[in-house]
Amino acid sequence: MKKLIIFTIFSFLSLSLFAKSKGYMLRDNGPLRVDNGKGGVEYSTEVPAGTELEVLSDEPVVFDLVTKNETYPNYKFYQVSYEKKTYYVRESELALGSQLSVILDDTTIFTKPQISSFINAVLERGTLVVVGPQTKSIGAYTFTEIQYYSTSASSVRTRYILNDKISTNKNDVTAIKIVDKVASIVNSDKVKEKAMKMELFNNAMKLDTSYQISDYISEEYQKQIGE
Repeated sequence: MKKLIIFTIFSFLSLSLFAKSKGYMLRDNGPLRVDNGKGGVEYSTEVPAGTELEVLSDEPVVFDLVTKNETYPNYKFYQVSYEKKTYYVRESELALGSQLSVILDDTTIFTKPQISSFINAVLERGTLVVVGPQTKSIGAYTFTEIQYYSTSASSVRTRYILNDKISTNKNDVTAIKIVDKVASIVNSDKVKEKAMKMELFNNAMKLDTSYQISDYISEEYQKQIGE
């Protein structure tokens, strides 16, 4: 019995030590980079916002960021796995967490879980975010911690929003990722391009989503297809 207990504890510790964490690329067309063997990382490919990545490093590692025209020293990156290949993602572009979610309505952002801490910025409906561990209720208001990508700061930010402005529903998230993909489709044959976009929209519309996301899909359909 003692041997069994010892083995069980050891197995649990081993699983904990080797467990991988999740992260999400929150930048549109987010770059994945590879080690160039010279102390730097270089662009390899890119993935859409909301792409799930397996995070391999407990802490960020430091590399030079190598671009086509210049090298920038001492940037922080997380080592990640995507489609069974190893890449590096800038710390400022990766949200660590296990639950990808979506904003249901244009919403105010707060620096703290209190109404008086609002900032002059709004997250638009359809924005993909990662829900953090903190939820706090103050009176009639419940705040949820989120991570989102700020285009103005070119970085992931941790802030708070009102809880009723967010959906963790998988269908809502999937639908938004499909609609986001539509915008990236470009084909020299405009008939084929339209057909491809319509197919994606149809796939999104078939999902059982919240009414806010359903309305969003319809509005985007009108913008993209115009029918």
